[in-house]
Amino acid sequence: MDSDLNWIRSQQDVMVDRLIRWSSINSFSHNLSGLQEMVHALRHDFSVLDGAATLLPLPPVNSISLQGEQVSCPLGEVLHMRCRQEAPLQILVGGHYDTVYPPSKNPPLPRRVDNDTLEGEGVADMKGGLALLLTLLEALDRAPLGKNIGWELLITPDEEIGSPGSRMLWEEAAAGKQLALLFEPALGDGSLVSARMGSGHLTFVVKGLAAHAGRDFFEGRSAIYALTHLLHLLEPLSSEASGIIFNPGLINGGAAANIVADRAVCHAMIRAWYKADIDATLHRIDAAAQEVAQSRGVLIEVHREMFRPPKVCDEATMELLTGLKGAGRELGMKVEWQKTGGVCDGNSIASLGLPTCDNLGVRGGKTHSSKEFATLSSLSERASLVTHYLLKLASGELNMPSRSRWTS
Repeated sequence: MDSDLNWIRSQQDVMVDRLIRWSSINSFSHNLSGLQEMVHALRHDFSVLDGAATLLPLPPVNSISLQGEQVSCPLGEVLHMRCRQEAPLQILVGGHYDTVYPPSKNPPLPRRVDNDTLEGEGVADMKGGLALLLTLLEALDRAPLGKNIGWELLITPDEEIGSPGSRMLWEEAAAGKQLALLFEPALGDGSLVSARMGSGHLTFVVKGLAAHAGRDFFEGRSAIYALTHLLHLLEPLSSEASGIIFNPGLINGGAAANIVADRAVCHAMIRAWYKADIDATLHRIDAAAQEVAQSRGVLIEVHREMFRPPKVCDEATMELLTGLKGAGRELGMKVEWQKTGGVCDGNSIASLGLPTCDNLGVRGGKTHSSKEFATLSSLSERASLVTHYLLKLASGELNMPSRSRWTS
């Protein structure tokens, strides 16, 4: 195994160059041309692996616009690969290549802050994780024990918008696998994730009655007033004690200052640690919407979209994390874990009962901001950790984690 890990360390500069090149491509979730450029770059680079790289188109998905209308949103393509399907150990690996950064006229290019820090769009979330994933899969192809490990790879274009098109592909690929490893960035202190909140996207569409703001103000029914009334009632849903979050993140409404607004729209998100809390919160939201609609004389539609179940830290998850901790100890790495309010495709995969570790990507921070950064030394560090763990499974030195007994 030492020679395999030495080879990974020798690939550090290759991984850095790959990350810089990929992060120079804008792959915002709705930037179709950028997504296409990115997925073709990935297909070219991943073609060094055993197995054929194919692109799977995703069908458009429907969503509610900020004007309250249903619109069809096109999606990008998924990079898909399979290797050694006859091997005794079968794992699911992958991540996403879309980012949260819209294209701009003068896009910022990734830049070296210092010898160990790269700043740029998506360098941590999660192109850094993809860069090290390719290297560790190359290491498995090279290693004699790698013949005992088969894998299926998915790299998707829609994770940052809730995986509306690719979630079914993840669920299909999970069938017959014994383990799932995703390469979202590590938590701020380098920790792995033990449990994740569940989440759901909601869109409130409030339809009132327009009127002249001077002549007929009291004949109108303000959708904006109704929406703010509703959000005021819902604000107490968020509580550190209960572990429930309700966040109205985006609002649009009205046409002009001298018109009573006949429409207002809000995109919001709820998060909670337990499915029962999500269900109860949704019930309270529906009841509040009905109350405001009746008292204000407006119509309120509550659209539920893109729900991800909570990820539970169960016995199978602990077996996986403990195995990674032991592998890290042998390499002189400290591996710890904690729960997080963030969500990802790991939520959906783990809910099927498949042992899942979903943030094996680079160490870094300030994700989803203009100062997002990746710690470059973590490329070879994390690739070595996962490779060492998988080769210990392949040799029989470690047992594969048992499947979870729970499903969402």
